[in-house]
Amino acid sequence: MTNINSITASTATERIQAVLDGKEISHPLVSLWKHFPLEDRNQEAFVTRTEVFQEDLDLDFIKLSYNGLYGVEDWGTVIEWPTNPQDVGVVKDYPIKTIKDWNNLESLPLDNGALKRELEYTKDIVAKYKGKVPIIATIFSPLTIAWKLCGVDLLKHLEANKDDLHRGLSIITNTTCNFIQELITIGVDGFFFASQLADFEKTTWENYERFGKRYDLILLEEIKKHTWFNILHIHGLKPMFDELKDYPVQAINWHDRTSNVSLKDARSLTDKILIGGIDEHNVLPNATEEELKEHLKDALSQVGDNRFIFGPGCVIPLSIPDDKLQLVKSIISNL
Repeated sequence: MTNINSITASTATERIQAVLDGKEISHPLVSLWKHFPLEDRNQEAFVTRTEVFQEDLDLDFIKLSYNGLYGVEDWGTVIEWPTNPQDVGVVKDYPIKTIKDWNNLESLPLDNGALKRELEYTKDIVAKYKGKVPIIATIFSPLTIAWKLCGVDLLKHLEANKDDLHRGLSIITNTTCNFIQELITIGVDGFFFASQLADFEKTTWENYERFGKRYDLILLEEIKKHTWFNILHIHGLKPMFDELKDYPVQAINWHDRTSNVSLKDARSLTDKILIGGIDEHNVLPNATEEELKEHLKDALSQVGDNRFIFGPGCVIPLSIPDDKLQLVKSIISNL
């Protein structure tokens, strides 16, 4: 991003707003995110770890990396929690075992349990960074939460096409909407809306349109009224990118380096901000500084404009040390 009439923005919030407004910027933007499995169920420890991560890397937005199972903890999911920093929580028993079990779900309160924990953590991060760095809360699509409540049997429930699953998804959507509204009140700038089922390797578009899109849009329509920077994350190696590209968000993130939709492909399909360019599994772990530089320059060349933010295709592996991420940030700042 050289030889252009660029603006100089002093805060990350100003830099993101400049890209949204179609202005040129002096250097590429970047955000990185990873889980903190030994800290993310303790509010004070999680806040401290998030602050250290941000202060060390000076990222252009903070994706609040809540515990990956926060959305299903309080619905009776049996989880084995990690005892070392290289592991995350693992579901050992799903509460939804038959399609009729969807009728047993009840909306969750926000004044206790995992949802309260994440709200309290968010308040602390907003208090420190509001107005300086965009704060993006992680929300899972209703169908993704259903996947975490049921496991692979959900695919059978999709094919069965019964009202039982719709009832369960309605309860999940209601709970998630209440959570979103509280996060908006706290002051987040936007949401990282993650869909793990919008993947042709998992299901068909017919199934996703019936059981996914319908509920996604209920939440996204609420989100867009009150926030200014929202990201759709499409998880999987055969993402439903073309089908979801018109969702009401400002940016899209997906596995651009390993899926069948490249950055170049995506730019031909949408003018939304694209977030990606970093292969967190095959390149980041072992690449030299020069190899990383070429990898990142290739991403810029694919997009061809500044409506782009460097980021991983999904969460960065726990094995990647923070000093490697600092190297990535340094290279990007000088491209």
